[in-house]
Amino acid sequence: MARLSVRFDSASTSAVSLGRVVLASLAGSVVEWYDYFLYGTAAGLVFGELFFPSKDELTSLMASFATFAVAFFFRPFGAAFFGSLGDRIGRKAALMATLTLMGLATGLIGILPGAAAIGVFAPALLVFLRVLQGFALGGEWSGAILLALEHAPGERRAFYGSLPQIGPHLGFLLGLFAFEAVTAAFGETAFRQWAWRIPFLLGILGVPIGLWLRRGVGETPDFLAAQSEGRTQGSPLRKIASRDLGKLLAAVGIKLIETAPYFLYTTFLIGYGTKVLGIPRSDLFGALALGTVAAILVTPVYGKIADRPKRAVALFAVGAVIAVLYTPVFFTLVGKGSLGLYGATLFGLVVPSAMMSAVIGTLYARAFPPEYRYTGAAFGYHIGSALAGGTMPYVAAYLLSVSGGSFWTVSLYLAVLGSLSLVSLLVLRGGVSESAA
Repeated sequence: MARLSVRFDSASTSAVSLGRVVLASLAGSVVEWYDYFLYGTAAGLVFGELFFPSKDELTSLMASFATFAVAFFFRPFGAAFFGSLGDRIGRKAALMATLTLMGLATGLIGILPGAAAIGVFAPALLVFLRVLQGFALGGEWSGAILLALEHAPGERRAFYGSLPQIGPHLGFLLGLFAFEAVTAAFGETAFRQWAWRIPFLLGILGVPIGLWLRRGVGETPDFLAAQSEGRTQGSPLRKIASRDLGKLLAAVGIKLIETAPYFLYTTFLIGYGTKVLGIPRSDLFGALALGTVAAILVTPVYGKIADRPKRAVALFAVGAVIAVLYTPVFFTLVGKGSLGLYGATLFGLVVPSAMMSAVIGTLYARAFPPEYRYTGAAFGYHIGSALAGGTMPYVAAYLLSVSGGSFWTVSLYLAVLGSLSLVSLLVLRGGVSESAA
């Protein structure tokens, strides 16, 4: 079926306004991912003992990681709701709503009593607030990517589409620093008792800043053109189901290998490294901080390389293969002491993870037309995340538990995900063209 698309000259968007667009996209994304990743870090450090107390550390950790995974399964519902809002009403309206909801949920986690105070209501409420976080994030990612990408000149859309991908890295980095600063200021005991709440409460402060930035940004030219031509009427989900269901499934498939290794290198490592391997938290945080900073620096470079579709596909494929082959090396290096830990996280976050994350938004945008691009990108991203990202810490802990600590089980699991993703990439590749984005 022929695609309608909008091509416009770079002069149509001034450098000043495009800078504001990128800042609004990135700032809001940082706030949302900071809030979201706080939970993952706290799940690995304190939530197990506070909300899911058990005599066995690994059992408590697995219960905590299970709640971490819960939000991923509600992200597709957020994708459906906010995707429809973004495709029918506008990208801006959806992004304002996601940021507000995320801030509310995160702030409430910061004041939630533990199991010792209110019993089973504590984990129940924690799960509910985590669900709200997942629902909000279901509409954030694709909206932030499209806000930058659809405002950018056609020949530079991959580069600008990669910039919001710095947001998750910055959010994760800020979360790490927040926990470290609180621990340094109040001590380990206070951190585990009450001070862990401070980073969650601080997260609320970024919400009005993000809202202010996004309020000053106009709608994207792609959406306005689709709206003026009457293409934004009707359900985006029905359009996808009737026109591009195969591409949607392929979009889900490529996300599997993009997301699983990242959560292995970050969320799983924090919990498993401190609780099971006995690695000092300062070493873990230092290694993750270094890897994250490096990933921030290389992400725009990968985006620049991907300004042509064939390069985007090639970058993703190379990143997927490296991620699969690197898994046993990662586990081996982590067990080699501080130097190995730093090398393991640095390479993992900079090469396979950043390589794939920098271009996945561009691949999605080029596969779907503007009238259901928000929904298609959101569904592909978040269903894939639910299947392989949120479950990765739990699956890795389970596989290591039943195999007596053999990391080859985790390696085999990632190999299966990688194979599915590469097949999906071949399918999605047929929908990638210069004119689609």
